Amino acid sequence: VRIEQGWIPGQALRERLRRRTAPDGTVSCWRTVKLGPAAARVEVEEIAPPALFGAMWELTRPARVLKDRYVVPHGAHTWEIDVFLDRDLVLAEVELGDVTEAVTLPPWLAPYLERDVTGDPAYFNATLARPAE
Repeated sequence: VRIEQGWIPGQALRERLRRRTAPDGTVSCWRTVKLGPAAARVEVEEIAPPALFGAMWELTRPARVLKDRYVVPHGAHTWEIDVFLDRDLVLAEVELGDVTEAVTLPPWLAPYLERDVTGDPAYFNATLARPAE
């Protein structure tokens, strides 16, 4: 899935816009606000009609991310592998049942893992965002 994300500038609140293009060409647009610490945050998300998304997208020009996401089920979890298209970076993410659940790496992922960046603000998508070209 191709993912384009952008953030509307703000101090206390930064709204994220996301456009997902599936391999079959289906496009969906979303607006999201996240609150709280990375390990246990609350997300408020809604579908954005294409006209609204288009009108707001220009506001995100200073902070955008472009990546391809691969979704890989493994056991009781689903791993999301994000390949960033504007830099040499690949991130793997899994959502756990709660913050105390231990992460068990799948055998197909373990050899490629360099380090755990959970909670490292340098790897938050909003931090990785760059101005659009």
